[in-house]
Amino acid sequence: MKLIRLRKKMMQPRSFASGRWWMVWLVALTLAGCTPAPGNAIAPAQPTTAAPPTTVGAAGSPISAQTLEQTYGVRVKLLAVTAAGGLVDLRLAIVDAAKAKTLLDNPDRFPTLRVGDEPVTLTAPEEGRTIAANLKDGGMIVILYPNIQGAVTPGAAVTVAFGDLYLAPISAM
Repeated sequence: MKLIRLRKKMMQPRSFASGRWWMVWLVALTLAGCTPAPGNAIAPAQPTTAAPPTTVGAAGSPISAQTLEQTYGVRVKLLAVTAAGGLVDLRLAIVDAAKAKTLLDNPDRFPTLRVGDEPVTLTAPEEGRTIAANLKDGGMIVILYPNIQGAVTPGAAVTVAFGDLYLAPISAM
């Protein structure tokens, strides 16, 4: 009888937002690397070795955070390791949506993360790359990158690159 009651209780509909369980499931599914059915499988993100980014400033110098904000309307608000080290959280504040659209509307300029002196580049999953349509002044973009092989650790120097544009290294939190 207990088994039947337990099974009935499990079959009752529950609110997705009830309690904190939705966060636990989100983190668990992310860390487990869940993928769709085999016919629709998506290859997991892999770190790649990358050549040094092409230059924007003189002699291969990175652009400053101030230049990124004034020219492209984007400010890096946060770069942090989260989900027990399994994800890297990049948050971009949109200062000017029209300028930001020129940068983020191009799929070749979707932000990537280059880790320290290592030739490792982290890329966001393809599903999360459609952000240009939702840009608003004062808005925030949150991009989660799989932290493959624990490449980013708190305090690590990480370069945020937008295609051929790149910032000076930022210390991850």
